[in-house]
Amino acid sequence: MKQGESADHLFLHCSMALGLWHRLFQLAKMDWVPPRSISDMMSINYKGFGNSKRGVVLQQNACITLIWVVWRERNARIFEDKARNSENLWDSIYFLASLRAFCSAVFKGILLIVLQLDWLAMCSSNGTV
Repeated sequence: MKQGESADHLFLHCSMALGLWHRLFQLAKMDWVPPRSISDMMSINYKGFGNSKRGVVLQQNACITLIWVVWRERNARIFEDKARNSENLWDSIYFLASLRAFCSAVFKGILLIVLQLDWLAMCSSNGTV
């Protein structure tokens, strides 16, 4: 990280990351207030995608994927002089989080395209589709 750049700022408080987090929590139909630190963020048990195993897996994958995409974007901007807009970043997050969840046991038998179409419906179905 650059001098003066903190993980909390990069992953939570910079305008690009903040917008992506708000979009994720809007999708989960949740109001969201950014926590003070990324450590706090990862320790909070959000229930936006429900209490089902699918909901937990999808929420965890979405959070980890968002952080990873922001990190890769930061590196692309610094080392490759390349930048993507927030819509492109969101598309990457949505696809990659869906793909990671799809590879987990709790989404066995669910087509990736079906999972991508409606995260909330997939999480509320509790394993029956």
